[in-house]
Amino acid sequence: MRLPILLLILFSAFGTLKADPGDTTIVQAFTYGSDRDDIISFPDDGKSYERILMHYTLRCVPGGAGGLQYPCGEWDYLTYTNLYDDNGERFEIGRYITPYGIGIDLGDGWTWIFDVTDYATLLRGDKRLTAGNWQELLDLKFLFIEGTPSREVLKIQNIHTGRYDYRNSDDANQALEEKTIDFLPDTRTAKVKIRNSGHGFGGNLNCSEFCPRNNDIVINGQVTHNQN
Repeated sequence: MRLPILLLILFSAFGTLKADPGDTTIVQAFTYGSDRDDIISFPDDGKSYERILMHYTLRCVPGGAGGLQYPCGEWDYLTYTNLYDDNGERFEIGRYITPYGIGIDLGDGWTWIFDVTDYATLLRGDKRLTAGNWQELLDLKFLFIEGTPSREVLKIQNIHTGRYDYRNSDDANQALEEKTIDFLPDTRTAKVKIRNSGHGFGGNLNCSEFCPRNNDIVINGQVTHNQN
């Protein structure tokens, strides 16, 4: 099953913002055992940040105290980190596939670091954030590193979100609906982000996410990017 997220991010000219480098603000979103759907207070003081990093740490506790257990899943599961803007629109800022291995012990935790600098305009003020799943414990924090970003983010726009299946060789090719994108006047560069895990099993040639597939980006009727 393909689960693509396509976002368009518009940028202005490079190096237009100024800030003192180095200072870091840490926002602790979730801790082990906490609710993973909450309103998080992100910095909203007008400072600019060279980088914003999301630290995503999983931990498994086989046979936890008091009979409370958080074993790693027997299979690998998709988990999503979703941020909601002031209008309630969902933006996926991270995706994680959990490890195989029920009963595994990850010790003090296993950390993945996501660069989420492109989402700077969303990571401001009080925002709803959801992450993780019902099994592994999750510690999630954001590091806001002050400095001059390489580009100023002007706009972030969802292009496609949702589930798009492939089942057999006859219908493996599935074109998403064509979308017209309006660029802001000050736009100098743009980026398309795609999260396409190819994760899932039933009905897709019985080879799950191990079937090779080609992904194309088509702009103005022409294939501009291709990835296997």
